[in-house]
Amino acid sequence: MTQQTKGQSRAAAQGMAALLGGVFTLARPAAGMQPFGLAWLAVGGHPLFSALGVFAAGMLGGREGLVYGAAAMVVLACRMVLEGTSTARQKVFFPGCAALALLCVKGVVVLAEGGRAVLLLLCESALCLGFGMLLGESRDRRSPLQLWGRLAAFLAGMLALLPVSLWGVFSPARAAGAFAVLMAGAFGGGTVGACVGATLGAALDVAQSRGPLLTLIWCLTGLSAGLGGRRERLPAALWGCGACGLVSLWLYNMSGVMECFLAAGVLVLLPEKWLLRPGAAFAGAGAGLESSRRAAGGGQALRGLSDAIAQLGATMEALGRGEAREETDLGQVYRAACENACRTCKRKETCWQGGYNDLQRMLGDLAQPLRAGHGIELHQLPAWFTAQCIRPQRFCGAVNDAYRTALRRQALQKQESRLHSIMGRQYQSLGTLLEELANRAGSGPEYDAVLESRVRRVVRAYLPRVKTAVCLQSGRLYIDLQVQKDSPEATGDHSAMMRSLEGALGVKLLPPALLDSAGGTLLRIRQQEALCLRTFSAVRKKEGERECGDCHLTLHTDDGRGVLLLSDGMGTGAQAGVMSRRALELVRSFVQSGCGLAESTAAVLPVLAARFQEWGFVTLDLCEVSLFTGRATLLKYGTAPGFLIREGRLTRLDARALPAGLEPMEGEAPTVLLRLRPGDRLVMLSDGVWESDATEALLQEQAALEGQALANLLVEESARRGAGDDMTVLVADLLDA
Repeated sequence: MTQQTKGQSRAAAQGMAALLGGVFTLARPAAGMQPFGLAWLAVGGHPLFSALGVFAAGMLGGREGLVYGAAAMVVLACRMVLEGTSTARQKVFFPGCAALALLCVKGVVVLAEGGRAVLLLLCESALCLGFGMLLGESRDRRSPLQLWGRLAAFLAGMLALLPVSLWGVFSPARAAGAFAVLMAGAFGGGTVGACVGATLGAALDVAQSRGPLLTLIWCLTGLSAGLGGRRERLPAALWGCGACGLVSLWLYNMSGVMECFLAAGVLVLLPEKWLLRPGAAFAGAGAGLESSRRAAGGGQALRGLSDAIAQLGATMEALGRGEAREETDLGQVYRAACENACRTCKRKETCWQGGYNDLQRMLGDLAQPLRAGHGIELHQLPAWFTAQCIRPQRFCGAVNDAYRTALRRQALQKQESRLHSIMGRQYQSLGTLLEELANRAGSGPEYDAVLESRVRRVVRAYLPRVKTAVCLQSGRLYIDLQVQKDSPEATGDHSAMMRSLEGALGVKLLPPALLDSAGGTLLRIRQQEALCLRTFSAVRKKEGERECGDCHLTLHTDDGRGVLLLSDGMGTGAQAGVMSRRALELVRSFVQSGCGLAESTAAVLPVLAARFQEWGFVTLDLCEVSLFTGRATLLKYGTAPGFLIREGRLTRLDARALPAGLEPMEGEAPTVLLRLRPGDRLVMLSDGVWESDATEALLQEQAALEGQALANLLVEESARRGAGDDMTVLVADLLDA
């Protein structure tokens, strides 16, 4: 990025900080309250420009705005003085400073107005504190409250727009709120839609000092959109608009119906790619039963992680054994000296071609004094050479410099080798420790008392004398029913009970399996994934090579994830294939132990970076899909773009990052978050297949082809164009289980 581009980006960020400061200051949650601008100043970027926006917007409020301008100066001073200190790193610190500044500055004004004004000031300070903390969470991608922080910022923007009215009947703020409610219901389900609707509606009702009108309307609108949408935009919009119209008619207030219909139209007509990220965020908030269960732990997960870490340790220790050399390569030393001393010499061809044999013998004789004294002197050169060479002194100096450089390089290699060996032993020790913890913890399941109580009530209605146990193992729900051997309970028809259990739990269950146990017969019922991933692949090696340098894997984990891994080693042929296979084997070991893709890749990248000189870099194209909810995560390191095909429409998926192993990854992994649904298709390509416009146009034209036919077609077209690299295509179709 050029200096000019950096300056433009910084200026844009500063302008946005000032704009948001002004917008948040204009937002009034109630009459006489403007706390949101101070909260933004406390946690937003570019505090000086944020303060300018807050101060300018506060001045529009006249005398009352002077109070907020003074509080803004106090908060700005705190940011300037305390930014970067250990105390300021606590999330609550700067929002607390803003709340305290507002309390102190405005308290001087309201003390004379009585107890009610003081109570309202306390509420305003609490709003400032809470809003500031939510804004801070909205900027943290790892925070589970990121979505709710962004919704809080969206609410402040609505409140700033609330006084604006078009043609006296249309409110942009209400239209934006209706759009958010419909989207929450469509992608997050009825519960999330109802919560978002009730929250946004209540905030607007309080700001307008009226009864809970919008609270009730939007709550039922979001609930209906979630119940009728089933992750589809059109049904969600129709159900939401219908509920909004009926409730408004019942309340004899039709003022918000026009805005709701407009928001529904925008939701239906927006391009799919614009809704991928917010749709995934709302879907994550309403993940249902799976998200409420605890993550699978216990001995089995520890044992899998132990194996993965032990494999990393073995890799690092092998790296330590293979790098360092015990003796300096004098051939490289002499070549470097020749390049330095003889490159411009007129007698170079005479010495290195005509007298090559004599020169080789001389250099061999110089090896012992060079190693013994870490250098050679002029008198150690034979007389015939000094008589023939016109730069003998320069030649001696060049040899000595090259040898000392080689010694320093060798010392660094030995140091790195020792560090790698130490790291390898530490990894293996950690793996052994985890193995011991796994043995102590055992591989037993995790029990959930709430789920067990719910299941037991259903089972007793059909099998009163059966003992029931519910457990969560590797992220999957298991129901064990202990019955007597050869009893009617063991051999009877349990279809009615299975339907009741599925209705009570909201999940699909597999038919019961009969297992022998010490107490008789065990009926084991397992949760079934709601989705399945059907994959197709096409591979072609580069012409003239014996092996393909690409590698791909498809995994189905015990916790209900479908994982696609595609790697392309640097170059082509067998060596590139070895690099790509080793990279995927390391990632696979962590994935199979129960780790997510982001954690697995974060553990493997330092090893790949350490082995860059031996292996070379590799590109990694990784995708995992929850077969319970359809939530998907894509990680791309130096790869070609991927594509999502939904209902014939093509969406390009890209995340910019350097190839794995080129340098250690700092910060968060570049990810693409999606909410997939049955019928969606993912396409992953290696670099040899990708050719920008041509590949994208071909995918758009042939999106309806069967999966294997599409993969074969992409590879054949790339080969026809004369692609000079290995070629691999993965096509994955998400289907109902």
